Amino acid sequence: MAIKLYRNFPEFSPLDIFDDFEKMMKGYEKDSFGNMSLDLYETDEAAFIEAELPGVQKDDISINVEDGVLTITAEKNIEEEEQKGRKYFTREIKYGSFKRAFEIPEYLNDEEIKAKFNDGILKIEIPRKEEEVKKNKKIDIE
Repeated sequence: MAIKLYRNFPEFSPLDIFDDFEKMMKGYEKDSFGNMSLDLYETDEAAFIEAELPGVQKDDISINVEDGVLTITAEKNIEEEEQKGRKYFTREIKYGSFKRAFEIPEYLNDEEIKAKFNDGILKIEIPRKEEEVKKNKKIDIE
């Protein structure tokens, strides 16, 4: 680990602290396919991802974290028996696989992620890391 120069004055705008989260919130996606509508927001305690997955069963959803990237995958299967004999004029209901992946900012705790699925909405909570208390230590000169 390299020693970094500490400066007492800011070299950036006070709003720069939101950059990491904003990257996640505004499409800083690693990988995606299908159509999964999302709400992404943050509170003082955590960041949240809410995914709209109508018609998807809980057992057909997977959430994984690897190397700081959270990946949501889901599958909505079509019942082949129900489709026999149908001649569609319009077909807008989405079926198939869905996947979205997001890089988790450093200030969030990817070890304590919680998820709930209710009424077609998947809600993922990623809590903030506890702030480290910085100690001031005087160094004696020999």
